[in-house]
Amino acid sequence: MINHVSLNGVLLDRESKSPIRYIEVTRQYKDDLGSYPKDIFPLMMWSRDDRNSLFSYKKGTLISIDGRLEIYEGKIIIIVEALMYIAGADYQFNKRGL
Repeated sequence: MINHVSLNGVLLDRESKSPIRYIEVTRQYKDDLGSYPKDIFPLMMWSRDDRNSLFSYKKGTLISIDGRLEIYEGKIIIIVEALMYIAGADYQFNKRGL
């Protein structure tokens, strides 16, 4: 079985002293109201150095991640294996919110 996740999205605020950070991903289709729905996924990096890089980005930073799904404290989370910075928190959205 293949366990692989690739997402592009915007980082959200983190909970204090939590090893988990959240990413908001915009879907590629409109809902019945004509807007693009957004999903929120929990992210985590295992090593301390990697975790520092994930937490060094500000809320609103656009990133791309590759990782895998795991269960952590009874919840499904994404373990980030590769993280790429795309744009800072001050970038402009286009019509689709991407």
